[in-house]
Amino acid sequence: MTVDPWSVFAFPKGARAGTFLHTLFEEVDFTADLMSEEVAELITHHLSLENYDPQWCPILQQWMTQVLKHPLNEQG
Repeated sequence: MTVDPWSVFAFPKGARAGTFLHTLFEEVDFTADLMSEEVAELITHHLSLENYDPQWCPILQQWMTQVLKHPLNEQG
C-alpha cells in the first residue's frame, strides 16, 4: 500500500515533529476557523521555522480541524 506523500500519515515522525505539532496546538485559537487565512499564516510561519515544506499547511489545517471536532468521551 502506498501512502500519499502529502497525507497526515506521511508527516515526519519523531520528537521534533511531535514538538512542532504540540506547538501548533498551543498557538492556535480553538475558537477560530482553523481553515482561515490567519491560521494558515500561523502554521506556515511555524513550518518555516522548522524547515518543513509550506505545502503541509492545508493538510495540517484539515487534520487539526478533525482532531478538535473529535469527542474526548461520551459527554464530548
